[in-house]
Order: sequence, then structure tokens, then C-alpha cells
Amino acid sequence: MAFVSESLVAMGACTATVLASLTYLSRVQRHTPSLYKQYSLKAIWLGALMIAIHRFEKELKGEEKYAELSTFSGREIEQIMCDMFSVILCDGEMADSDLSPHCNALFPGIGW
Repeated sequence: MAFVSESLVAMGACTATVLASLTYLSRVQRHTPSLYKQYSLKAIWLGALMIAIHRFEKELKGEEKYAELSTFSGREIEQIMCDMFSVILCDGEMADSDLSPHCNALFPGIGW
């Protein structure tokens, strides 16, 4: 039963990310080309986060092991996704100062 709830959390987070990305990219058309690059990089980052959630779900199923994601629960992934969604709704401004440690733990090479 725990797997089902964790899986649903991950699926909900992915859905939120897709919707948030579409909202985010629709705003790009109203801004200058210099901001387009910034938005594109963040959209790519969101895609990488979706891949991480997929890998996390595989770990829950026991198909593969990803040591870098083993410390995150489904609830923590959901919180990260909610934070990302709030960042997008704020036109790229950091809405939550606690976001960076989570992001850096998931993707050490990508920083805000």
C-alpha cells in the first residue's frame, strides 16, 4: 500500500511539472529574448527533475538502485515539485529559500 501512495505522489508531481512547464513556457513569448534563455534553462532543469522522479519510482519498485535518490521519500519529492511549481508561478523568482539544498542534492552539477 505504501508503494501505491508513493507512486501516486510521484505521478502527481510529474503532472504538476508538466502543467507548470507549459505555463512557464507560455510566459516566455511575452518577454525579451534574453529572458528566453533563462526560461529555457529552467525548463530543461524541470525535465531533469522529472527524470529523477522516474528513477525514484523505479527504486521503489526495486528495479534499479540510485544511491543519490535513496534518501528522498515520495513526500520530499512532492515538496520539491510544489516548490518548483511556486517558482514558476512567480515568473522565475525564488519563492522558497529552502529549495536550493534539495535541488543541489538531486543534481549536484546544477545550481540556482
